[in-house]
Amino acid sequence: VHARATPEDKLATVREVQNGVTVRRVATTFFLEISYTHRSAVMAAMIANAVADSYLNEVLEAKIIGEALDGVAQ
Repeated sequence: VHARATPEDKLATVREVQNGVTVRRVATTFFLEISYTHRSAVMAAMIANAVADSYLNEVLEAKIIGEALDGVAQ
């Protein structure tokens, strides 16, 4: 998204990414398969990896906050 993009342009880009992302759990494991469909294989890989990175950061942050709250409660 360009720096001068309107809020509508940004929202359209977010929706495009959301519509292209597929996440599925691999069988009965805790693994997730994250893929993105795009005309450029390089762009698809970059976006899928960014989604995975974002997910891992959220999980790690939730774990850190949970551990901190557990420490406060004790």
